[in-house]
Amino acid sequence: MFKDSFKISCMLVMLFSGCCLSAQSGAVVNSVSLQEFNAGLAQDKGEGHMLAFDEWRYGFYVDINGDTSEHLLFNYHTNSDKLFARKPQEGMVLNLNENLISLLILDKNEGEGQEKFELINWQSFEDFPDYSRFCVRLIDKPDFEIIKYYDKRLRVRQGRIDGYSEGAKPAYLSKHRYFWRKTDNDSFKEIELTRQNIQSILSKKQQEEIRGYIKANKLKWSREEDVLRMLASVF
Repeated sequence: MFKDSFKISCMLVMLFSGCCLSAQSGAVVNSVSLQEFNAGLAQDKGEGHMLAFDEWRYGFYVDINGDTSEHLLFNYHTNSDKLFARKPQEGMVLNLNENLISLLILDKNEGEGQEKFELINWQSFEDFPDYSRFCVRLIDKPDFEIIKYYDKRLRVRQGRIDGYSEGAKPAYLSKHRYFWRKTDNDSFKEIELTRQNIQSILSKKQQEEIRGYIKANKLKWSREEDVLRMLASVF
């Protein structure tokens, strides 16, 4: 009896380990050393890098077969939307096939909680990007959707070295971009979460309802979570 139970337990462990291994190895296109990877980033046009997150984010992915990867550090390149992963304290970066990944779940660096990323097909956007994008679904209702994309933009900023003005310096700065649509048949259109822009997509009745909701809940247009609460209350 003990031998049989032990054998079954070992089989289950091997089966589970095999699922995780196959999920990870099946999505890996190739790998490079972290040093080589960072050297490639240094060839970009400005200070910093074009990776979506300044700090790699911890999490896991679910592939198209429903298998779950081990916990890894993740980032993606905002120019090509290539997804990369690496193990903490290890010197190799894995280039993943994003088309084999259905869901990416990452911890938030700035606080508790997680964000769920999905690969949104490039044809789903009104202005076609060059590649499909990993986006967070913030609101997902039958008559309204809004998604967020972590982007990097090359900006010019003033810098000083050794007390002397260096003039304008280009640098890659983080930018949150938002897109919305009403139905699956519509294309995602970019929008900024400002009062004027949000009101432009609402009916007069919805605008009145939001004004009352803001007053009752003491919300602010300057906070993303507050704007999402406003929108969720009228859709």
